[in-house]
Amino acid sequence: MKQGIFISYSDFDKNKVALIVKELEGSAKFYPIVIASNREALKPLAQKVADGIIHSKIVLPILTKNSVPTQWINQEIGFATALCKRIMPIVESELIDKLKGFIHKQIDLPYHYHSNEQDKSQEENDFIKQVRNLLADLEVGFDKLATTEELPEKTLFEKSLEQADKLNEELEFQTKRTSYLNSPDAVEVAKTKVLNMFADIEEKIKKLQEKKFHFGLEKEVHKPLFILKSEGFSFSIAWEQKFNNSNENAILFVRKWKGHLTKDSSAFYFPGDEPKMVSDNKYSFAEIEILNFVG
Repeated sequence: MKQGIFISYSDFDKNKVALIVKELEGSAKFYPIVIASNREALKPLAQKVADGIIHSKIVLPILTKNSVPTQWINQEIGFATALCKRIMPIVESELIDKLKGFIHKQIDLPYHYHSNEQDKSQEENDFIKQVRNLLADLEVGFDKLATTEELPEKTLFEKSLEQADKLNEELEFQTKRTSYLNSPDAVEVAKTKVLNMFADIEEKIKKLQEKKFHFGLEKEVHKPLFILKSEGFSFSIAWEQKFNNSNENAILFVRKWKGHLTKDSSAFYFPGDEPKMVSDNKYSFAEIEILNFVG
């Protein structure tokens, strides 16, 4: 089973990330985890980073003059340290004496390369050499990496952060959803869905009529309203909007009646024989799943 290598880096060092990813191509034992390439809708970046580190066996920070001052890379190293992950940095040689924090000059830093502003190809070659040395050492200890590790239980603070992220996601989702449902586009989509439903019912009724089943049918496209009647009962579906340009408070009424109902109330009934409602169901457009309404 392949093991993940989480690459921690500065955006200014993407070229070095690409070199590592290329070295891992075709590897039977390791695969790179690069969060910038792992986009998930409505998922906060901090959560993506945390998940990437959690699911990795190795954390590989690229420590350069670009990355060392950044907050992100230091937080990633700290989080990985808390999870007891194996941290194997590749360091710009000129920075070793200046390093502070979790990674510093007092610990063994065997994978370091020389920066070369005058000859970038030489710097790249030196960097690739260190990447290959690091991967070769990982190959030797692969069997130990493949053993199951137990992650420490999340702290109350971490759990509260997860809960806050979840609430923020839900709030953002509901805000976008409400905005869409009350947009002109959603009004048109709602009406189209109802009319398509009417057309589907009408097609089924025609097939039943061909088989000598008798049904009365009335409809009003502009409302829209649909009434089906047979054997002393009626079935009505009506889509009613409170506002012409919004689905707010719009309701789909689905009702069953005892007696024959007419759409314009023009029928004559003897007293006491008027259609009586047997069941009354209401559905809002917000309760119907809408594909691709976010984004």
